[in-house]
Amino acid sequence: MRGATKLFRVFGIDVQLHFSWWFVFALLAWSLSTSFFPIYFPGLENKTYWIMGIISVLLLFTSVLLHELSHSLVAKAKKVKVESITLFFFGGVASIDDEDLKPGAEFLMAIAGPLFSLLLFGIFYLIYSLNGNIFWTAITFYLYQLNLILALFNLVPGYPLDGGRAFRAILYAYYKDIKKATRISVLGGRTFAIFLILFGLISIGSGSGGGLWLVFLGGFLYFIAGRSY
Repeated sequence: MRGATKLFRVFGIDVQLHFSWWFVFALLAWSLSTSFFPIYFPGLENKTYWIMGIISVLLLFTSVLLHELSHSLVAKAKKVKVESITLFFFGGVASIDDEDLKPGAEFLMAIAGPLFSLLLFGIFYLIYSLNGNIFWTAITFYLYQLNLILALFNLVPGYPLDGGRAFRAILYAYYKDIKKATRISVLGGRTFAIFLILFGLISIGSGSGGGLWLVFLGGFLYFIAGRSY
């Protein structure tokens, strides 16, 4: 991907970091350190909040990388070529050669990511529940929620989200027409993207936090859905 730097290679897959990752890293670390953690876990030093924020963002992107790796390993098990995984502004994407991809293989590849995110949600929630150290309690409190959101968000049946890919696989198996299946699933993705944009604008208008993120995310999904088709 243009603008990406190769970090390392694992299971024969290049892991790359898009330049936009640094923007979201700085923004998330700042947001967690100055508002999220001080609100939910008051009374700690500013330095501690910043360490929490940086570690949380690094573990979040590790979670995203593992999410994408789960797609890629299922693909490789199905003899599908996987060239790279790129971490970027809103998450990650695996470069998978989907030429002549069978519906069953695509369905398994698609649901692997959300299922792994649900597994991470369970692991972080268990650590949060059983751990007595406030430092790791705070970090896992954030991470179990984000991995649950990541899993549920990706299950939305709109391409190019994982749920959209699974939906396309089902449509492809039914219609035997990859273009028609893609067109319908892309429509679902663009509809969801418009919903995010409108909800974000309403949130901004009402003064609620997070609205700008939703607008950016909706616009990004709308663009990628069109490019995918």
